[in-house]
Amino acid sequence: MNSEVAEQSQHINPPYGNEATTTTTFTEELRATTEDESPIDSGTTPKWWQSLIPRLFSRAGFNPFTAALTGLFLITSLSLSTWLIAQHFKHKAELARLAAQQAQEPRLVDTDGPVTPETLEARIEEAQKQLTDVQTQLTEQNADRVLSNQELLGIQNDTLQKEMDEIAKPQLDAPIIDLDPAKIAPSADATKETLIPVTVPPTAALFTVILHKPVDKSYPNYLVEVLDPKKPKPLWSGTKTPTPDPMNITMTLVRRNYPSGKYRIRLSGVDGKKKDVLETFNLEVKYLPPPKAAKKKR
Repeated sequence: MNSEVAEQSQHINPPYGNEATTTTTFTEELRATTEDESPIDSGTTPKWWQSLIPRLFSRAGFNPFTAALTGLFLITSLSLSTWLIAQHFKHKAELARLAAQQAQEPRLVDTDGPVTPETLEARIEEAQKQLTDVQTQLTEQNADRVLSNQELLGIQNDTLQKEMDEIAKPQLDAPIIDLDPAKIAPSADATKETLIPVTVPPTAALFTVILHKPVDKSYPNYLVEVLDPKKPKPLWSGTKTPTPDPMNITMTLVRRNYPSGKYRIRLSGVDGKKKDVLETFNLEVKYLPPPKAAKKKR
């Protein structure tokens, strides 16, 4: 009976040397299988150890599908790791940007201590007081400006009223200048234009000039212009419709608009869009000041 128990025990628990025997048997079978295959060429026939690796991969279940799956897994893992690293650095850059933005923003800081509602109320009252002071200063400046403008307007009105009164009064010895080309002596210097002097006494505030239409030329209309010799644009211009011969054009110039100085009077004939300059006269106007009052002797 003991012998039966021993045999059963050997069947149930085989000795440890069986594993080594199994491995040796597999290797020998693999080598025998390789040697049994008929070689085509000794140069191209693989060695037994060269065909061992594919057989081991086949025994382990490693085929092209599992290789592709493993590669896809590795690529996905690498991409995910790269994305996580990029998000990490992006998060750090965003934190740095927010910190810099917060550092630039003005903060309500009280040097004496923490900001309280009472402190804010006091600051608001101070700001309102400063605003009221500024508004008061602006109001005062505007009032002063209005007063200055009113004073200036008053002075201008007084001056204009005096000039109007002078014109409204009878003008004694107001000069009348006859601008007849036949009576005006030419300039001694041929390179210079003839300058006609006009002297206005202190008893007059204006003078009058008389222009003559040329005898040999006739136009539907005549244009009279008063110019400053230094400026091309006329100071004044007016149109005159011709009258039966002889036709004269009388023009009065007031001191307020034409003070002492040089002026040019130009007479032109107008026929539609055509304009012909007929005569040009250069005047030198001078208003004499009133005589000074004699000092009374004591």
